[in-house]
Parts: sequence; structure tokens; C-alpha cells
Amino acid sequence: MTQVVSSKGLASSIGASLLFAMMPLYLQWLPSSSGYVAAGQRIIWTSLFIACVLLFNKQLLNSLKPLSRLSNWPGLICGSLLVGMQWFIFSWAPLNNETLGVSLGYFLLPLTLVLVGRLLYGEKLNLAQSLATVLASLAIAYNLWYTGSFSWVALVIALGYPLYFILRRKQSLPVMSAFFIENLLLLPIAWWASQHYGQVTHPFAYSWPELAVFLGLGVLGSLGMLCMLYASRLLPVALFGLLGYLEPPLIMLVGLCFLNESIQPGEYLTYILILLALITLSLSGVKHLLRERRRRA
Repeated sequence: MTQVVSSKGLASSIGASLLFAMMPLYLQWLPSSSGYVAAGQRIIWTSLFIACVLLFNKQLLNSLKPLSRLSNWPGLICGSLLVGMQWFIFSWAPLNNETLGVSLGYFLLPLTLVLVGRLLYGEKLNLAQSLATVLASLAIAYNLWYTGSFSWVALVIALGYPLYFILRRKQSLPVMSAFFIENLLLLPIAWWASQHYGQVTHPFAYSWPELAVFLGLGVLGSLGMLCMLYASRLLPVALFGLLGYLEPPLIMLVGLCFLNESIQPGEYLTYILILLALITLSLSGVKHLLRERRRRA
């Protein structure tokens, strides 16, 4: 069954990739070099930011209604643990020389999402999407052969996010509401991690400029995650997965241009194949959008 591709879904997915690509650079500005503190502060400030947005829109109490049904609790708890693990990895890895594992995980993620879309939802790939998948698979296979190892960080990213998106689709709760509740459920752990690993009396025991940096981390992560969640609801799983290939090259550019990282000569083929996959997917998307405009005209 052919699904109509949502332009809002495409915009949300691209926006999420741009926002997440900024995160490794932003993490360098944090007053603490601990990934545990970064992850904890992100959850705390994300909760406060989303609460303010919901309060402004007079939806704060309404967003908590899913908690009134006990049948929602298992899904919300599992969702909070899955997404909390991803945020911890993304915050911890760049501060602990594991950026390569993060990059590999995000290279693998679209392929696992394509597999999920094909096996669980019966989605079919068009010719361009199939070609992009083959090119990306070759890139990952070469990368694994070249490095000679497999990162546990990459495995957590590649398997954790698909499970989370499957859960969110199955439970079918409002995006903002589920996201807010998951953060609230993680607050006790986040509070403890920020206090214990930051060696402070409480998570807010920083100067105002430092707290502003933590707030920015929460806002940046919230906007990126919400964009990703909206895209995951509006797009076919396979297309959503393939669009995920925008993020690793963007993160790579941030590393090369701002973090003084470099590509090893043997890694060039990996990025060339990924670039070809992105070009193929982009041309297919532009062609589809032009066809839809002509059809509506």
C-alpha cells in the first residue's frame, strides 16, 4: 500500500537532523565535562522547558491525563528508559572519545528502521530508496571491515531508537504529552546523576551563565526530539529511516569544521558511499514533491 509522503514530516525530519548535528558542538560549552551530568541536566531542563510550553498553551494538566490510565504506564516507563538511554549515550560519548561509535550507530539506524518498516509494517521501497539502502549498506560493511570492531555505543543507538519508535506508534499517545511524561519519569535519576557526578549540593548549584548553558541544552534537545517524533508519526518508517542519513554527515561536518577532528584516509570510501546514498534519496524526494505539486495544481 502506497503512503502519501507528508511535507511536514519531511521538514520535521530535516529539522531534527540539523538540531542534533549541533549537539556535539554545544556540549563543548557545558560547565561540566561529565556525560552523566550533561544527560541529567538535559532531562531536568527539558522537563522545565516542556512544562513551560504546555503551561503557556494551557495544556499542562491535559498532557498528564495518560497517567490516569494504568494501562499506559508500562509503555510510558519502557519509553522513558529507552529514550533516556539514548540521551545518555549522546551526551556521554562526545565527552569520552566515543564519537566514532555514535557516528556508526547513526549510520546503522536508518537501515534498522528500513528493516522494521519492511518486516513489521509491510512498507515497500521504491527504486531510489532501494539503491540508497544498498549504497548505505556497502558503506557500513566497509566501515566495519576497515575498523575491525563493533562499538557497543553503535549497537545501543541502532537498536534502541527503533524499539522506541515502534512503542510510540503502538501506544499512540499525543507526541508532546508522551515526551513530557517520559522526562518526568526520568527526573529522579537525572536529579541524582547531576548532583552525584557534578559533586554539587543540588543540580541548580551553578552560576546563572552556566545554568543558561544547561537550559540551552534542554531546549536544543527538546526541539530536536519533538521534530523527530513528529516525523516518525507522519512518514513511512522506511523513508523516515533513510532520511536519518542526513544526520551523520552533518555531525561529521561539525567535527571537521569546529572540533578539529579528521577523517582517516581509509574512511573516505565510507563517506563517499553515504554521500551517494543521500544524493539518490534527495533527488527522489524532490521528484516526488514536484509530482505531488503537479497533481494538486
